[in-house]
Amino acid sequence: MIFESTEEVIPLLLSYCKKQQTSHDKVKIIDGSVERIHEFLEEKIKKTQTYIENTGLAQIDEAEFAAVCGAVNCFPYFKVDSSLLICFKNTLKQHLVDSAVNTCSAQELMWQSMLGAVLGSCHKLSSPGRINRSDVEEAFVSC
Repeated sequence: MIFESTEEVIPLLLSYCKKQQTSHDKVKIIDGSVERIHEFLEEKIKKTQTYIENTGLAQIDEAEFAAVCGAVNCFPYFKVDSSLLICFKNTLKQHLVDSAVNTCSAQELMWQSMLGAVLGSCHKLSSPGRINRSDVEEAFVSC
């Protein structure tokens, strides 16, 4: 189900993550499912990273963008290693810098919001109270 129905899985995962955030009683996941969720989230992020590397910050389908945002927001709840998010963050930053010559378009703002989501997830994975100030400053580059 995970790999076949992104439109249904992402909202369920986001709901699960929200419950994990607010509940004192952690929700249990059936053994074996965690690995499949890891694979699903990683695949979504890697696919978009490759897309950006090949086409730049070109137009992306809204449903696909929403799915990737959801995957990025869920990632810290299912993964301890942040290396994929850091690579994705670096790809986004580089392509946003490269496109800074352009005017501020809705498309560019969309990718900036993705960078913000990635930074938020990186922060959740980092040790408490630690955040890379330069990353935050670069994320708020004005148009």
